[in-house]
Amino acid sequence: MEVLRFLHGMIIALDYYYCYSSTQPSDERRACFEIFDGSPDWLLEPYMQFGWAGMSFVVENRKLESKLPLSPRAPKVTSLQR
Repeated sequence: MEVLRFLHGMIIALDYYYCYSSTQPSDERRACFEIFDGSPDWLLEPYMQFGWAGMSFVVENRKLESKLPLSPRAPKVTSLQR
């Protein structure tokens, strides 16, 4: 079994995040939500869009979230809308 290790402040870049069909989200977007949606330890903060279909996120530790000031940026990614 492969173990995914995340660090607070690391950036994850997904080059086909917005490359989806009219009937379902992209596989990268779905995988992202399968890993992070409901995670007790980690959440994703949208960071920067790149190319025509890419998106990057900053990984944040939920335990440190209460110590961080409110961000004026986009809201945190929490669930996959279907």
